[in-house]
Amino acid sequence: MSDAIFIVGYYRSGTSALSGTLEKAGVKFYNDADANEHNPLGFYEIPELIQLDVDLFNRLGVDWTDVRSLPAGWAERPDMASFTARLDEILRRRFPPRERLWGLKHPHLCRTLPLYERAARQAGHSPHVVHIFRDPWAAASSQARKNGLTRAHALLLWLSYATDAERQARHLPRTWLTYQELLADPQAQLPRIGAELGLTFKRDLRAACAHLNGQLNRSENLPSEGLSQPLRRLVEATWAAIQARHFDPGLWDELTEETADLVGFLNEIGASRARALPAFGGAAMAAEAPRDVTAMPRPSERTDEAAKARLLAIQNQIGALPRLTVLLAAPAGQAPAVTQSLESLRAQWAPPALIKVLAADALSLPGIETITVADAPEAMTRALCAALNDAARSADYVAILNAGDMITPDGCLRMALLAAQSQADLLYSDEIVPRAEGAWIRQKPGWDVTRLRQAAYLGDWVWYQGEALLAAGGFDERRAGAEEYDVQLRFAARGARVERLPEAIF
Repeated sequence: MSDAIFIVGYYRSGTSALSGTLEKAGVKFYNDADANEHNPLGFYEIPELIQLDVDLFNRLGVDWTDVRSLPAGWAERPDMASFTARLDEILRRRFPPRERLWGLKHPHLCRTLPLYERAARQAGHSPHVVHIFRDPWAAASSQARKNGLTRAHALLLWLSYATDAERQARHLPRTWLTYQELLADPQAQLPRIGAELGLTFKRDLRAACAHLNGQLNRSENLPSEGLSQPLRRLVEATWAAIQARHFDPGLWDELTEETADLVGFLNEIGASRARALPAFGGAAMAAEAPRDVTAMPRPSERTDEAAKARLLAIQNQIGALPRLTVLLAAPAGQAPAVTQSLESLRAQWAPPALIKVLAADALSLPGIETITVADAPEAMTRALCAALNDAARSADYVAILNAGDMITPDGCLRMALLAAQSQADLLYSDEIVPRAEGAWIRQKPGWDVTRLRQAAYLGDWVWYQGEALLAAGGFDERRAGAEEYDVQLRFAARGARVERLPEAIF
């Protein structure tokens, strides 16, 4: 039986640096994701496992930014069997019996560890865990810079991940360290990790540690002033326990219970669907404010040349992509906004097959079919519904874009690849929400019919499969103002295949 080391830690907490050090000490790791300015030494991740985790979260109706733990008993649900089988196949292929000591790292392990433990044991491996923690104020600062999370959100997420990880690994051989300890004295930490796990590293540890340096710890701590006192006290108590190596189960049960209580309080407030706090989440923006994709709090590696090459390689393997028709709706006075939206569509790595503009103003747009519509909301709705239903007869997918909204260069290609791979009837994605104090990413839940019946949470830039749209009766102009929501409810009633792209692409 071979030994597996699971690196379990919150985002931006040194998991990549630790994995790279262990890899140089003789532990088999894969480093398939390209390095970038956020992780200059590499991510030490396996993209197909990340995709498995994303699919798992979608099935459970959660997102990596959800401060709630995964649903109770999730790992024992019958629909998890397919994920276990898929994970088992990946582990057997990646780590054959000749790999006597190997490792995996991803922050999702804080929550998905039971599934990975089960699959590892099925494949004949003995699992061990290394918990790595980073000062929560520094981790939150890094999350704010990289993913646009607010201070309170990042800190509560840190608590949730830390307490989930501790609870789920209690029965396994494990050890603990902080990112600061790893950087300060790696030559002391690696032997301690090996001794506490009962493992022996094959290579020279001095050489393995040589690539670590203090420059890897680049984030400044966020201030604690002004933070909710219950959250601040809980973060400080948890971090103090970690620093003191106080891992008594009773203490951590209390920390877990307090975290769950705080999350439950916020969840109950959220159940009012913003009626208690109409501006909850940030200041309201003017309705006509365009979505500036240049201000997106999104990792740059999602739209760099390396990402483009990877996506185009996948496209070459798949072949022809679905044909998309985009209907661009432009009320009166929106000519500059139309130009912005068209520029973003023309800059796509996989541009739409056809773009039509429905405008209340007389616009001259060379090469673009333009339909002039009377300057009245009901006239725009009638024209838009008719144009969408007509386009659905020839296009594989149709989508609406409002004048001023912009799509990231990779947006259409990522959606088209998902459409080709899933054959979905409807696709939607995360989106950017502009605010005066800075944009943030709205990460939407996975497909949930019950949730949809309660609220129109899919938002804008939804792709509708042409044949499925016509089979559902098409867009109904009588539902002015809720025409998309009406169609989405009819798709749900027909048992449509729906996919969420977990990327903020517009």
